[in-house]
Amino acid sequence: MAAPGDVYFMAHRALHSAKPHFCIVVGCDGDKRVVVSFATSQYDKRLEYAKRMGYPKETIVQVAADRYTAFDRLTVIDCNSVYVQDAPDFDAMVSSRGTSKKPSLPSDILARIIKGIHASPRSTDEIRRIIGNPTVVAKASMPRIEVSKLPKR
Repeated sequence: MAAPGDVYFMAHRALHSAKPHFCIVVGCDGDKRVVVSFATSQYDKRLEYAKRMGYPKETIVQVAADRYTAFDRLTVIDCNSVYVQDAPDFDAMVSSRGTSKKPSLPSDILARIIKGIHASPRSTDEIRRIIGNPTVVAKASMPRIEVSKLPKR
């Protein structure tokens, strides 16, 4: 079963290309629905499209190659193009031949994607409900730091 932050390199029928892409699981609704987005290296093309459509700037999330090990160049996630899919159908797709699981996406990047999806005018209430709140994702993954009291003088 897929979890938020899981990344797969796979072909997906939602894309116009038969070539494999990085597919990012953004949110899950138990074993019912999965929200996914895709990564692309076509930064200029995605940014120009977002500007032309009047989408907020934060709906295009940039990820530098040194921020996620599976990316070998500047990569972007267009938060205006997300897909809701039945979880069993998605699980069947990721278990098919030619799909490889990549390391989980760092939580700060996942939180930026969730924030971008919330900012997108194309997102539905269902999508927003499934992906949850971006601040919860970011806070849940932050390590706890214990601070001891300073000694009295």
